Amino acid sequence: MFPPEMNTKLSIHGRTFVVAEHPSIHEIPYGQEGRQGTVYKLIDLDEGHEMALKVFKPSFRHPSIVRLSEQIAAFSEMRGLQVCKREVLSPQQDIELLSTYPELLYAVLMPWIDGITWSDVLLVKNVYSVLQCKDMAQSVATTIATMEQYGIAHTDLYASNIIISNLSDALSGEEESVAIELIDIEGIYASGLDEPENLPEGITGYTPLFMRDYPDWSKYSDRFSGGIIISEMLSWVSDEIRDNAWGDSFFDPTEMHQETPRYFLMHRTLETYYGNEIAGLFARVWGAQQLQQCPTFGEWMVCLSSVQIKTNREPDKLDSMMTEDEDEDDIGQQLAIEIVSYTIEQHLRKARELESQGKLASALWEYGTLIEHVPEQSPMAIEINIAMTMVQDRLESEEPVPVSLKQTIKSKIPQSGNTTKDSQYQLMWYITLIISGIVVLFSVLIYILNSI
Repeated sequence: MFPPEMNTKLSIHGRTFVVAEHPSIHEIPYGQEGRQGTVYKLIDLDEGHEMALKVFKPSFRHPSIVRLSEQIAAFSEMRGLQVCKREVLSPQQDIELLSTYPELLYAVLMPWIDGITWSDVLLVKNVYSVLQCKDMAQSVATTIATMEQYGIAHTDLYASNIIISNLSDALSGEEESVAIELIDIEGIYASGLDEPENLPEGITGYTPLFMRDYPDWSKYSDRFSGGIIISEMLSWVSDEIRDNAWGDSFFDPTEMHQETPRYFLMHRTLETYYGNEIAGLFARVWGAQQLQQCPTFGEWMVCLSSVQIKTNREPDKLDSMMTEDEDEDDIGQQLAIEIVSYTIEQHLRKARELESQGKLASALWEYGTLIEHVPEQSPMAIEINIAMTMVQDRLESEEPVPVSLKQTIKSKIPQSGNTTKDSQYQLMWYITLIISGIVVLFSVLIYILNSI
């Protein structure tokens, strides 16, 4: 079974390899799992080179990988596409090895790319200067613009598929600029290539709404996702951007195209540091209803080349370029509050959807998570508590609630405004009626007694 034990020798196309050891875990093979498979680091014992062996999951082991690798071999000479230099393990050439490790059928041997992914940066929240952020974004724009000019698109572009391969050298001054490499290129588009059997699926912070049901495979496929990634890299200079990043993307996948606090924060940051033209390109991406409406990567390159950066500015200080009457701390706090409120609303909507679908245990868990993040005795807390009680009752009785949850909750939440006054008037009216009744009864009794 693959991977083998450490130091096991593998013979591939006349060369001898061993699987490299994980840098942090002793005697464990170094492998990185992705959507389509796991990439293992190999050491070429003959030449000492580091290589990558991509072992696909069963549903992605297609014979077409052989032809695709032959067709895209020439792309490896292009900037950012080293992984297009590939050798495929096939039954015709590697039957002995495949007999021992059948999992390696149509596995791909290619160059190992050292570096960190953009998703690593997002999750660890590394801090970079404005020049370094611009350099990363410009490298991405240049790489994909070259591909775009030849009608080539990656088609599965998101943070985990972008490796910054020489960041430490660039930061130390040993390299003039950052080098970007694209990985996971099995879905690559170019004229003459066959459409892949498995188009990218799932929803990420780089997937536009109009592509979620119908994935695109064309020369335009990278324009939306690439524009978002360039905007993320440019704005990463701001501590507010880093603090409010959703996760392995800046944007929550559920907020694409919406005018949310994160959208306004990124637009303001880009405008502040790089000017109206860069912010305008981001706005075009965000508002696009089809890929052709997004800026080309050539447009990104032209705008970035004309941006003048003030190198004497301290990173993360927006206030020097904001109007004098703005208080940056107040703005940051307000944005954070808005983002939290928006997130709570999204999770509350999710809990209600789960409840309406009959997934009561999941709904109860969502409500329980939410209640920890809202102030006690607030209308939201009252609503959630009532919803939790009703869901718990349904779980115990397994009987459907006869009326709408939303209507029931609203009917049980104290109303603001004149509610208190109305209640006081009603109480006074009841007391007056009771007293009047007693007086009438007392008068009747006196009348009867006098008659006797």
